[in-house]
Amino acid sequence: MPLEVESLEIKNRNGLIKGELFKVYTDRGILFLHGKDDYRYGPSGMYKKISDELIGYGIASAFIDFRDEDDQDECVSDILASLDHIDSKYGIDRICIVGWGIGGSSGISATIKDLRVQTVITISSQAYGMENIEYLAQRPIMMVHGVDDNKISFQNTVDIARHVQGPKQLILLPDGDHELSSYKEKMADMIKNWVLKYL
Repeated sequence: MPLEVESLEIKNRNGLIKGELFKVYTDRGILFLHGKDDYRYGPSGMYKKISDELIGYGIASAFIDFRDEDDQDECVSDILASLDHIDSKYGIDRICIVGWGIGGSSGISATIKDLRVQTVITISSQAYGMENIEYLAQRPIMMVHGVDDNKISFQNTVDIARHVQGPKQLILLPDGDHELSSYKEKMADMIKNWVLKYL
């Protein structure tokens, strides 16, 4: 299957969202969202590994850099603008969001607002802004957190899971730090299998 890589420059509010799209001819895609002080490919390049595997299944991947990773409202705005862009320009309108840290909580908030998102995966997520999480309705969510995360407590993810009313899977990884350094291979497999099941 032919692969094209395109740079993304998406105007939003008073700034520019930059990123990349690993494009295949499909209506399915993953939007990968980084955490605070992280790179667009995720810790240890984990997102890129997952993307490389899913390209073979006809699933495109988009990676964006938040304009302001300290402001969740701005992050949500960037996600929604990115969804509009990859839909209108590339016809990708069936989306899985994968978000780390603030990318996870922002991804949930964006999913609530946009029905093009079919499923969402959070990793080491904070719990800020989850007041309307019941509006995920029946869209499946997988939530992963390391028990030894010293940046964002795993209790944040436990709290999110407690309020999800639809299909969900909560995975707490013993000895897992914020980057889930010792779980790279397991994480890649879990995310790939979830995406193939629900997207």
